[in-house]
Amino acid sequence: MSYAARLYAVDLGALSSRIGSGDADLALQLRRRYASLLADYDLDFDDHLAAGAPSVADSLRRWLVEGIATDEPHGWSAGYAFELLCDALGRPLRVSGLDRLRGTFLDEVDEALTKHNAPPEARFDRLLYRPPLPMPRPADFPAIGHWPAHVTAAFREWYADLDLDLVQDDDIATLIEALADASAQVRSGEVLVSVYS
Repeated sequence: MSYAARLYAVDLGALSSRIGSGDADLALQLRRRYASLLADYDLDFDDHLAAGAPSVADSLRRWLVEGIATDEPHGWSAGYAFELLCDALGRPLRVSGLDRLRGTFLDEVDEALTKHNAPPEARFDRLLYRPPLPMPRPADFPAIGHWPAHVTAAFREWYADLDLDLVQDDDIATLIEALADASAQVRSGEVLVSVYS
C-alpha cells in the first residue's frame, strides 16, 4: 500500500489568529469552496459519521469558531479540517515525488538522513508527528507535522552540499529532493506543514 504527503507553507501566526476566532462567515465560505472534497470525506467516513463522529465540515467550523479541543476523540476529522485551513490560509506546495510513498518509508528515510549527516532536527518523522498547533491525534490518519523556519533553512543548507548520487535508494533520493524543493519554497515567517495519509 502506498501513501502520499501533501505540503503547505503556512504563516502560523496568521493561521493561529483564525483558530477559535468566531469567524462563522469564513467557515461558511470554506465549506462552499471545498464542498466537493467535503462530500468525498462524508462518503469515505460514512461509518464514523453514522456512529456520531463530526464531519470534516463540522470540524472545519469548530476550528474557526470555537477552536478544536485537544481531547476531541475524532482526530481524523479535526486533522483533515486542519489541512483545509492550511490549503485555504497557507500555500499548497507543488513538489513531485510525494504521491507514492511506501509504508516503511519513515524509518528508511530517517536512517538515510542520519547516514548522510542531515541536521538532527530535520527528520521526516517531524513532518509526520509534530503538528504546528495543539490538536487531537488521529488513531491513524492523517499524520500531521511541521518543520519550523530554522529547520527548513538548515535542511536547504545541508542539501546544497549533498551529493545525491550517494543516496543509494532512488525513492529516498527522490523524497529528499522533494523536501529540498519544498524547503526552498518556504518564505520568511512561514513553516512547512505536512499532511500524510
